Amino acid sequence: MQNHENNSEMGRFYPGEDTGISYLSWMAFAVPPMVCYMFASWIVVQLQFLGLRHIMRIFKPAIEEEKKDENYVHKAVDTAYNELGPMSFAEKSTLVIFILTVASWITSDPKVFKGWAMFFKKGYVTDSCAGMLAVFMLFVWPREMPDFSFLRPKSDRNRPAVRREALLTWEAVKRRFPWSVILLLGAGFAISKSVKESGLSSLIACNMEYLLSGMPLPIMQVFLSLITVVLTEFSTNSATASIFVPIAFNIAETVHAHPLYFSIPAAIGPSFSFMLPMATPPNAIVYETGAMRMIDMVRLILLCKSHPFNEFPIASSID
Repeated sequence: MQNHENNSEMGRFYPGEDTGISYLSWMAFAVPPMVCYMFASWIVVQLQFLGLRHIMRIFKPAIEEEKKDENYVHKAVDTAYNELGPMSFAEKSTLVIFILTVASWITSDPKVFKGWAMFFKKGYVTDSCAGMLAVFMLFVWPREMPDFSFLRPKSDRNRPAVRREALLTWEAVKRRFPWSVILLLGAGFAISKSVKESGLSSLIACNMEYLLSGMPLPIMQVFLSLITVVLTEFSTNSATASIFVPIAFNIAETVHAHPLYFSIPAAIGPSFSFMLPMATPPNAIVYETGAMRMIDMVRLILLCKSHPFNEFPIASSID
């Protein structure tokens, strides 16, 4: 969501200009550090809750008691896996729709070659189109094998077709869809729109530029990123990005810097919102299970919050 906000704001500030940012190029930029962050986060969690001794035991031969525990876990996992049985038609259909949706996002306008968006007028096709098409397919595609006449034996082709229930029904959506997430995201967009239309984003950008005047651009970048990674803990990550990405563009125009120099850290910073439950819906889901206390989530802040600052050397290379 934050990455899309960065791209859409770039189009608003510089209409008609090719930003060079696509689904594929952003993945090429973000996936390598994401893998490093995931591994570093695993180490931090291990150190915090299990200690260094537990990590060092990984490199030692397992004792007899540990082997028994491992065998027990393997058997439990194998039993649960076997109970799942073969994939049903509905599961296969959902997997295919998911793969096609991701593929359509990647190939719509990958920049390295012409994507399928070239067959439409400019601005007609966005990433939302692929998402809405996937939702439409979930509502119309049956969860059981379609009862087409040509799939039946010849002796059974004259009977009326049996109606199949769709993969997704409106009753299921009303009962299980997390509407609170939609309201949360919608509120963030409403706040962002208010900040832009009222001129508050321009005012904040001017004040920040005044406070940081005379400082090197990397210091300004660090300061902006520090604000985003802190404030995102008290508001949703999408709301924080939708507010500070436009501010980043305003600052870039004021100091005559490349817009991505400030907007990329401002877009990535809110993604590191994992300290408080109100920061992002996944945090709230984990907290509501009761398995994690808020103090346990807060204890990891100092180590985990250092991760987004690793993006600075990457963004700083943009001229």
